[in-house]
Amino acid sequence: MFNIYAEIANHLRETVPALRTIDADKGQLANPEQAYPMDYPAVLIDLDTVDWAELGKKAQKGGAQIGITVAVLPTGQSSPDSPTLDTFVQEMDVINDVYGALSGFLGLTRKRTFRQKRWDTVQAYTHLFNNTLTDRTAQKTYEKVEVPFEINPATLK
Repeated sequence: MFNIYAEIANHLRETVPALRTIDADKGQLANPEQAYPMDYPAVLIDLDTVDWAELGKKAQKGGAQIGITVAVLPTGQSSPDSPTLDTFVQEMDVINDVYGALSGFLGLTRKRTFRQKRWDTVQAYTHLFNNTLTDRTAQKTYEKVEVPFEINPATLK
């Protein structure tokens, strides 16, 4: 189930070269003073909620909600009369680039995007994607061991 973090991170690393940080969401934006420093733009990946249903034989299928937060530290201003408005818009494009890279990847479907209200200048938007996961970790794995047949004449009495 958790291998989806690496699959998404590796895909983003290959398809969105502008990203400087790709990590699991461990609350880095919630409390920046206590988190490891990040280079921006950054992506934080969160496997948020999975609703499981039984498939039988200790396998389950789940509808997963995956949060992909894109954080940007813009240098340009967003004011309509600002001479750096174009810079701001270009810096924010990475948010759309991340969505474009993940749309359809591993069956991801975006359902919602929202902006985090923040006290600092970091602009953070979270895309919520839906996906279906199959988990077979509860199944026992048996390995058949080939043992050559031997006859011991001493036991044949």
